[in-house]
Amino acid sequence: MAGESVLPIQESPDLLSTIVVPCGSTGGVVVDDQFLFYAEKDTVIDAAWCIFGVNDADATLKLTTAASGAIASGTDLTSALAISGTAGTPVEFTITETANLIPSGSWVGMEITGTSTASEMVIQLRIRQKIR
Repeated sequence: MAGESVLPIQESPDLLSTIVVPCGSTGGVVVDDQFLFYAEKDTVIDAAWCIFGVNDADATLKLTTAASGAIASGTDLTSALAISGTAGTPVEFTITETANLIPSGSWVGMEITGTSTASEMVIQLRIRQKIR
């Protein structure tokens, strides 16, 4: 299924929603391969951010999507994002506009590459169901 051009927040249509997902952890470290969102209807993701309390110098994360299967085998919804920088500062993902239309019955997940020591992480998604 083709993607959608990302809408800036100034042009966001009605039925705009924001979802904030706290990411689970083991021993304080954010766990790889977590499901974040299930699309009951065709859904467009216009923006995504990551905020973490403790950063990581050598791991990256990205969002993926698929109707089924493992998170690591899904289609990349974003480019990889370094989990570094200032803790508590939102970092915006770069959305892959050819993959941001999530068909109904599909999920969005988070994949971490490398051994992460990041903790206290949330992912925020700005979504809409109105397709232009």
